[in-house]
Amino acid sequence: MSISHTHVLSFAVLAACTLAPVAAVRAADAPEAAPSKAEDAAMKEELKYIGALVDANMPDLAEPVIDAAKKKWPQLGPKLKVLEIKGDLRLGKFADVQKVVDGMKDKKGGEYWALRLSMADAYYARSEMKECRKIYEEFFKTVQQPGADLLDFYVESGFKWAQICVNEKNFGEAVKMYAGLLAKIPETGATEERWCAVAMEDVSLLIRLAEEMKDPKKAKVRADYLAQATKIVNKLLWKNELIIVFGKAIAMKAHIEVLNGDMEKAQGLVNEYMPQLSQIHASLLEQDPDGRRGYVRMSPMPECRYLLAQMLWEGAQAEAKEKKPDEEKIKSMLLGARGKNGKRNGLGAFNHAVNVYVKYPEASCAGAAGRLYEDIAAFVLARYKADLKKAVKISPDQMKKVRRMQFENAFAVYRTGDCAAAIKAYAPLIEQFPDAEEVPGAVAVLADCNLSLWHDAKDAQKKQAYRAAADAAEQDLVKRFAGVNDARSRAAGDELQRLAAKERELGALARSQQVYDLYFKNFPNHYNAAQRALSLAGLAYKAEDWEQAAHYYELVATVYTNSPHLASSLQFLSVCAAKTGDTEAQKSWLRRFAGTTKKPLDRTTAFLQLAQMLQKEGFAAFTAAAETNDVTAAEAMRKAAYRDVAGAIKDFRTASTDSAKELESNKGLSKGDKEKFLLRREQALFLEGDCWQRLAWPEDKIPVFRMQAVKAYERYLAACPKGTWGPVALVKIGTIYTAEKKMDESQKAFARLQSEFPDSDEAKNSVPRLAKTLIEMGLRQEGVAQYKQMLETTDGKYTAGQFLAAGDALLEAKGWDVAGEAYTKSIELTKAVTNESAKTAIIARATLGQAQAAAGQKLYAEAHQKLDQFVEKYAKSKLVIDAYELIVEVASEEGRVEKDDELRKQYFNAAVRAIKRLRGHCKTQAEIDELDLRSGDVLVRKMEAEEAMNLKDKAKETCGLAANAFIAFLMSHEPTAEHPAKDMTPAQLANLERCYSSALPLMAKLGKEQTEMILKYGDTYMELFPNGKHKTAVQNAVNQAKADQ
Repeated sequence: MSISHTHVLSFAVLAACTLAPVAAVRAADAPEAAPSKAEDAAMKEELKYIGALVDANMPDLAEPVIDAAKKKWPQLGPKLKVLEIKGDLRLGKFADVQKVVDGMKDKKGGEYWALRLSMADAYYARSEMKECRKIYEEFFKTVQQPGADLLDFYVESGFKWAQICVNEKNFGEAVKMYAGLLAKIPETGATEERWCAVAMEDVSLLIRLAEEMKDPKKAKVRADYLAQATKIVNKLLWKNELIIVFGKAIAMKAHIEVLNGDMEKAQGLVNEYMPQLSQIHASLLEQDPDGRRGYVRMSPMPECRYLLAQMLWEGAQAEAKEKKPDEEKIKSMLLGARGKNGKRNGLGAFNHAVNVYVKYPEASCAGAAGRLYEDIAAFVLARYKADLKKAVKISPDQMKKVRRMQFENAFAVYRTGDCAAAIKAYAPLIEQFPDAEEVPGAVAVLADCNLSLWHDAKDAQKKQAYRAAADAAEQDLVKRFAGVNDARSRAAGDELQRLAAKERELGALARSQQVYDLYFKNFPNHYNAAQRALSLAGLAYKAEDWEQAAHYYELVATVYTNSPHLASSLQFLSVCAAKTGDTEAQKSWLRRFAGTTKKPLDRTTAFLQLAQMLQKEGFAAFTAAAETNDVTAAEAMRKAAYRDVAGAIKDFRTASTDSAKELESNKGLSKGDKEKFLLRREQALFLEGDCWQRLAWPEDKIPVFRMQAVKAYERYLAACPKGTWGPVALVKIGTIYTAEKKMDESQKAFARLQSEFPDSDEAKNSVPRLAKTLIEMGLRQEGVAQYKQMLETTDGKYTAGQFLAAGDALLEAKGWDVAGEAYTKSIELTKAVTNESAKTAIIARATLGQAQAAAGQKLYAEAHQKLDQFVEKYAKSKLVIDAYELIVEVASEEGRVEKDDELRKQYFNAAVRAIKRLRGHCKTQAEIDELDLRSGDVLVRKMEAEEAMNLKDKAKETCGLAANAFIAFLMSHEPTAEHPAKDMTPAQLANLERCYSSALPLMAKLGKEQTEMILKYGDTYMELFPNGKHKTAVQNAVNQAKADQ
């Protein structure tokens, strides 16, 4: 039989097209002039490229390419439209696509159905089989007899639907669809190759079904499947000009005979056609010498030889199980029959398996042949003590090619998108070639495929299994290649990064971070590690995910200390710590940054910032020490506070000294940098004086501290004679001398103030300034006395605005009663204010201040009354927000101590109403969400009040209401497929975390009936917030729930 090459290429292309998703249809427009071959190739290449972008989930990149293609090739309009729609579907824009479909006039043509079926495919990809089936069934019902313009499209759609049915294990429908297609496609002529493609898929499925049908009760169905397959194969055997079809038909025919139990007939068939099979293979090899074009992979020769090997191996195994096995018969089946010369003919199962494995590594069955080769060798070694492997000479180059092609075959399966098949293809190869360079990628494919299956699975048990398999594969990459000093380690690092990115894309945020951590921990010297850490840190920082950003910046700061980005990472770490409220970490990173940066201005700024932090913390600690009744604790707090303030003074001096040196020595400073250094020096000098002035412990050192403050302020005035804080410095000097009873020096300071800064606010308000400064120095009694002196004046020296400022200062100093008087005086003096707008603003602020002063004195009823009047009168004022905020606190406090049930309920309801009022002033959804959570907090306060009063039933009832409030929030705000956690803002995530931490302890209080929900929400919290600040509270609730099980 002569073999023609005529149809090899066209059939290969047809097979690829037939197996691909429906991409386009023939337009029903008037025919245009046929493009040239070159142009036609260019159009096909462009469509292929656009399709690849869409399939790779990059429709945004495909969009400009589509626009350009439309302009260049208008005739591609319908096909490009389908690709556009596919892109939208990839992004989940089903509603947008449906609008386009609904707007189409021709709802019977190919373009309409191409779009509809693209929607069906997208639904299938999202595991929404019901919607997918609905569209396909509608198509086949509507288009029962496709005309010539729709036939190709109908066949492709039917082929795709049959494949979907197979994947869904709906085999009966798939068989029916294939049979229907074969009936509609003309067997000869232009559609002959297409008929053959469908026929071979049909036969493959029928053989598979017959092979898997072991139940004797279904013998009739099995026989029917084989009969159908035989009928189609007999037709295919006449297609001898289509060489691949012909060759595959031989293999299929032999396989059918095996399944019919006629092994001898099957072997005879293969042996009879072996010359033709060899010619087919040689023809394909000539056109595809290295196997990369895929033609050799379609060769039927290795398939037939592997089938022979299997048949002989099964026969040998069957004989070996006989009571008196014929050993020569076994050996003949495994190694070939002996000839007259006593030598074996080399046509045994082992010979065929080795032949396929080594000579046809491109074949899809080569991997199975390799495993069969191993099984037979092991069998012979155990039974006959003969090592067949020694007789097989496989060169390193041959083995390398075998391995390469096996992995390429597996990759070809992976590219089809059939994850289950890809796992099945890769798993044995990883076991067979554990040290191969391809293994990192192969293990990553196992993880990738299991991740996809996990994401799409609906069954909880399967979902859990896929998740575990994905985790195991990710861990396997580490176990196999961490510490390996070759290219495999680099590849494993690359793959772990890719998998971590996919985990995040699928919404598994916690696992994504865990995989990245696996990468950084086990591949610290990977070429991309430092850059990857910076990249992840930058993304998290931009998203205001401060904890995540700090996590990755810290890697650079602790592991990749040679990075040129070390200093900037330290700086960002200090910012992240500030954002999360971790001041100790902020100071630590900032001090390290100051010692690392090579930029003098950054160093000076860092020391100034450190000093200000220490100053703030130190004096806050002094205040806290004054308020505690624990003498021992107070002493320890004062010592720590003193250390902080002393440290602040040291850092202020460093900042001022460094600034002065840079200003003096660096003559090339730009104008902008010079101004910044001048400002840093001025700030540092002034704030050093402020630290000395406010130090009031140890008490016996106060006079020394005050004189040090005077010296610091004088240094400031000398360096900055017209400085911004010059008037303030003179007020402070005068105040210090007043406190030290040095009235002459004090008068001199205030005289300088009037002389050097006559127009300053300080010169015009020296007494209020003196009072405020005395309070800041810790001389609260003296400061309040100065304000009282203001209140006693009747000469009209002070204005309404000055008394308002006095009230604010007294409020801050917790001089509640005098603050109330100052606010009242301010309101009285507004009679002299001619500007109505200014008058209204002063009265409003003072009225609110009166309520704040009353609340400070715990006169909650009075405060509540004033606040109610305020919100009614000044409903449009911006201060109404502060008023409602205070109502929440005041009403809650009233409710906390109220014994009467009805009144207590009214007070807490008032707090909730105030929160609802605040909703109207929110600008973002996150702010609204935060208020919703505060409503739950009010209920928690009510519950705690009832618990304190031993009202157990009431407390439990309120606990249930509070828990329900938080649970309702969770149900409406938890991440979903449409709104995954990765798309949430930091504020949304913060509210979500707070809600979990509030809800779970409440649910734990409610008892065992909440156990299941606690465990569910607890797992979700740990997944979303593995390092969350409420982790301990959540874990305690979960542990209690587990104990209650």
